[in-house]
Amino acid sequence: MSIGHWTLILAGIILAVSPRALFAQAHTEDISASGKTYTVSPGGTGEPINTSVSIRNAGTTAVVNPKIVIGGKDWSSADHILASILTPEMSPEQKARAIWQFARSNRYHYAPPTQGYDGDDPVKLFNAYGYGLCNNVMGAQAVLYERAGLPFRQRHLGAAEHSVVEVYYDDLWHVLDADRDGLYLQWDNRTIAGVDDLIADPALVARAGPAHADLVDIYGRARPGGWSTYGAAGHTMDLTLRPGEELTLNWKSSSGRYHDDTTFNRAPPPVLGDGQLTSPLLPSQPNARQWLVRDSWIRMSGDDGRDLALSPSLIGVTGELVYRVSSPYPIVGTRFEGDFYRAGENDLIEVSAIPDVQSVHLDWLDLASGWYDIAGLNTEADGLVSMWDDGNRPALHPAAAGTTSTLTYRMRRSEGDEPTLIGGDFVRQGPEDVLELAVSTDGTFWTVVWQATSDQVGLFTHQVDITNRIRLFDNFFVQFRFRSSGESWNTGLEALTLEGIEPYEYQVIWSTEGADAADTTGHFSTSLDFTDAIVPQGHPPVYQYLIKIRLYSLTGFMNVGLDDFEAITTVQVNPLSLPGVTLDPIEVTYSDQTEGPHQVEVTHRWEERNGPRPPPAPAAPVSPGQGGSLVWGDEMTFRWQRSVDPDDEPIFLYDVQICDRASCISPLSSIFDLYVHSTDVGADGRLGTADDGPVIDAEPAWTMPFGEWLIPGETYYWRVRARDRLLQSSPWSEPWPFEVGPVPPGTPGPTITLSGISTGSPIEVTSPFVDLSGQADPGAAAVASVAWRTDSGASGTAEGIASWSVANVPLRAGRNVITVTATDVGGQSSSEDIVFTLPRIDYILAEGSTGTFFDLDVAVANPNGEPAPVTFEFLREDGETVTQTDVLAPMSQRTVRVDDIPGLESTAVSTIVTSTEALPLVVERTMFWDGERYGGHSTEAVNSAETRWWFAEGFQGVFDCFLLLVNGNSSAASVTLSFLTDSGEVVTHEVRLAPLARRTIYAGDIPELIGRSFSIEVASDAPIVAERAMYFGGDRFWDGGHASLGTSAPERRWFFAEGATGSFFNTFLLVGNPSASAANIHVTYLLPSGQQIGKDHQVAARGRLTLNLELEDPALADTAVSAIVESDQPIIAERAMYWGSDWREGHDSLGVSASGLRWGLADGRVGTDVDYETFILVANPDEQRVSEVAVSFLTGDGETVQRTYDVPPKTRFSIPVGTFVPELEGKAFGATIESVNGVPIFVERAMYWSASAAWDGGSALPATRLPE
Repeated sequence: MSIGHWTLILAGIILAVSPRALFAQAHTEDISASGKTYTVSPGGTGEPINTSVSIRNAGTTAVVNPKIVIGGKDWSSADHILASILTPEMSPEQKARAIWQFARSNRYHYAPPTQGYDGDDPVKLFNAYGYGLCNNVMGAQAVLYERAGLPFRQRHLGAAEHSVVEVYYDDLWHVLDADRDGLYLQWDNRTIAGVDDLIADPALVARAGPAHADLVDIYGRARPGGWSTYGAAGHTMDLTLRPGEELTLNWKSSSGRYHDDTTFNRAPPPVLGDGQLTSPLLPSQPNARQWLVRDSWIRMSGDDGRDLALSPSLIGVTGELVYRVSSPYPIVGTRFEGDFYRAGENDLIEVSAIPDVQSVHLDWLDLASGWYDIAGLNTEADGLVSMWDDGNRPALHPAAAGTTSTLTYRMRRSEGDEPTLIGGDFVRQGPEDVLELAVSTDGTFWTVVWQATSDQVGLFTHQVDITNRIRLFDNFFVQFRFRSSGESWNTGLEALTLEGIEPYEYQVIWSTEGADAADTTGHFSTSLDFTDAIVPQGHPPVYQYLIKIRLYSLTGFMNVGLDDFEAITTVQVNPLSLPGVTLDPIEVTYSDQTEGPHQVEVTHRWEERNGPRPPPAPAAPVSPGQGGSLVWGDEMTFRWQRSVDPDDEPIFLYDVQICDRASCISPLSSIFDLYVHSTDVGADGRLGTADDGPVIDAEPAWTMPFGEWLIPGETYYWRVRARDRLLQSSPWSEPWPFEVGPVPPGTPGPTITLSGISTGSPIEVTSPFVDLSGQADPGAAAVASVAWRTDSGASGTAEGIASWSVANVPLRAGRNVITVTATDVGGQSSSEDIVFTLPRIDYILAEGSTGTFFDLDVAVANPNGEPAPVTFEFLREDGETVTQTDVLAPMSQRTVRVDDIPGLESTAVSTIVTSTEALPLVVERTMFWDGERYGGHSTEAVNSAETRWWFAEGFQGVFDCFLLLVNGNSSAASVTLSFLTDSGEVVTHEVRLAPLARRTIYAGDIPELIGRSFSIEVASDAPIVAERAMYFGGDRFWDGGHASLGTSAPERRWFFAEGATGSFFNTFLLVGNPSASAANIHVTYLLPSGQQIGKDHQVAARGRLTLNLELEDPALADTAVSAIVESDQPIIAERAMYWGSDWREGHDSLGVSASGLRWGLADGRVGTDVDYETFILVANPDEQRVSEVAVSFLTGDGETVQRTYDVPPKTRFSIPVGTFVPELEGKAFGATIESVNGVPIFVERAMYWSASAAWDGGSALPATRLPE
């Protein structure tokens, strides 16, 4: 159980039932310069109970940012927090652990103080509140990770179930859950797991014990994705104390007040501190007027020495002053105290107040949280909803399309010289959507000062200067107007800015004209609580406010006024943040940023305790001894010397930690951070409650049930501290090293099996890669890892453990031995060998046609340093085969014009290219149509026929959709086609394929498919190859078209390097779900800037989903983009792109299921008579590392051109070949694209040409993976 959480609760209970002699004490230090260090010696025999600390400005000049630091504890900003817990020599993991340890130790789990992001800012969370839910500490950790230079992402597990933040280091994501003390190690017992690891294997959570049982279920039901990367940062504890002003901070709240703008209706937080900021105005001081925001017709005794400190300066003229109070802590209470004078009932006094608004900057999270309702600005929202209401972005948008929705504010212009600027970040999908800004001086007659122009579409920032329009008016209205066509969220706000303004309507809190002002003549005092005027129920936290005092007399300017007043502001404080004194004398450092002479008075207050003394630390370990060892096993027992209390009090409990480093920055995991005790906990099972038995001296021993978390042969460190019944603690013992001994002889090890593969005899394949899967079963200990290696030196780690899989194991020509090894947490292992032979490599292209309408090119690239003999087999629909042979030069490319081959001049044809010596090649096919080549499409080859194929895309109606099936067997094949429609209906169709032939299936011949979009599943009783082609357009026969291979295996992850949106391109993701249950998908969009955008969707069982990228997020409205699609079920995914306002052409590409280091392309072209333009798209999904990419361009004449590029992390990079490589002008080429520094990438090729109009033809395909 967490020491942090339980200590707070136990302390409150045990101290309440353990009265001791307490004596109030104080230490006051007079300070005249920053940087003073002094010592406080509390006295007594027990740990003192801190009560308060105060800082008072005792001088006549302002004191800027006063600060008290004890023991290096400085939480005044996010950077200061990090400086207090991190050191420069820490590794990224140590920094992440230190931030986790800080977060888990200095707040507790309780209903949050606010529904907005205020509770997520680490400076506010840890200084002001000290409690919140998982999302609050998630946000705070995220900010600290970011400031520490560690990439992060927040993960949301289920609908309002749990939220965590992941941190990225050592090329992996790791989750350190400070809310639930979750730090879960991978089965290697070294690596902290990430969310996806826990989703894939909830047993990693389960082994942390029953306290995590609910999280096992949550992770088991969670889906991939659901992440964001926002952080609520920027707050500091800056404070300026004016003369006489004093801030007192209390460890225990005296007011019982706390901020709550949520709907939880909870009881007060169990641990609550507060503070009082006392802010007097001292009119008798010279220059007191400088502390006012503004004043008019006011005299002060500091100016003229008269008795009445403050009064109007003229008879019959209202004197007015405005005074500001500011606090770095959230305000929870306000009170005004003043000594007034008025001669008669016709002399008037009025006191009013309002939250201070000088400028407003709201981001998307503020708007989504409803914080656009700003106190003091008379906010009115009509017809608007937030993204939290309906799940649609932008953050604030109309509830319905076709009607005008408005957001209206009433305000005053600033008294200063700054301009009044109104604006924000707007979203507008198209020119038919309306965005306007209007102003009015009376709320009735409006003037439109801005309307979005034709080029202001997508996400854009705009600001309007209205200074001259409102300069002559005391107050005015501004109104944002939205009207969406199509979807209601086509217009809206992502951020809001109001600058150069002041609040409009003060609330009168006391007046001589009020009912409570009777008999208030002469000298009188008043005390006014005006909390409701400053912190309205349900409003966001307030940090500053204004007090306005108005004075008026017709009989004499000294007949009304006041002698003094002060504002007393109650603020909320996290007591864990306060600089407390300890039993031993302690050094205190005071600092501020004040220039020149000043005087400060600091007072520490505590209750001296003359009761039991704290116990000493345990002196030494017993078992294992210093540097000793423990036998590895499920349970290991630790023993230490009993701590002897100096007052013969029983030791109530021992805290125990096990760490992997002597520094003990954090425990190895939270399960190794615990306490042990011997006291009877009573019927409720909880320690520290009223039904506990007598405190019994705790046994100095702990039997650890988590032996499998430790690695044999490794050295760990453990330490212990003692606590008495008052929870006074000893220091930690020194960290004692110990080694975990080897696994005892005879302990059963793991076993490993393979699925669908016989290990008895060699298996012949025709692909340069193989996929493996199987099971790993534990012996006496859990399996930690499954790894593979080949006899040629390649190696890797399988995905999963109990059910494991390996994709793309590389093979070389001839015999290959692959060894798969399962290793348990005790270091024991078992292996299986599988032998594959690779006599040749086949490359199969199902689609192809020649003749008067179609032209067919087959491009082959040889990326090897030696010649590659190849055989071309062309399978005609009539069953005839045409064969050719060739030898490709090393590092070269060749394009075969199939129309020119005798016997293939006019036929539908499939192609098989065989690398007879099993050298890996790249093979692609491009088809053009019409003699002008105004359309075309391309696909890459597959290496083998399969019995199952899937396609994500398909539409019959606007498109003509064809399936191309190739049967390379000597016998016929029976095929079942299943069309999975958007509505969830499945249409089936039976087909018979002749031997050694291809067949074309037209979807228009199946009536149930006409006018429908669908995914396709192909199931055959014999291995075949399948492609899909789609054509569209009406001005010419098939203006455009695209084609794609199918996939023989649905996957949980798909990568797409290419994508573009805007006025020219439309890009769609097509996702098919062949599973019997719904698939939850997360799409990550990578922009050229490095920004990532995540979106979640669901695909119905046996259904399909179409995503229009420009509608996914405002930032995707006009950009180049790559995409990663992740799912909790195996799916298929394609990307289709169309261009031109009339969709003159398009291309489509199947995704690749894994990133890799080396890729190949066969068909690139630059220039010639149709002005080819080829683009190579490279995406780097790594979170932190730059990918150093080397591209070798291979030409038909054997020339190789090389280029290198750096692709930043999380970025898509485009290589326009004609521009970057002018040497290739007029040539066809292939290419190899390799990440030479080991950072995986994924690659596509897009090619466009201009036959009769700009880019009236185009094609795209994914690059082919090559062995590394």
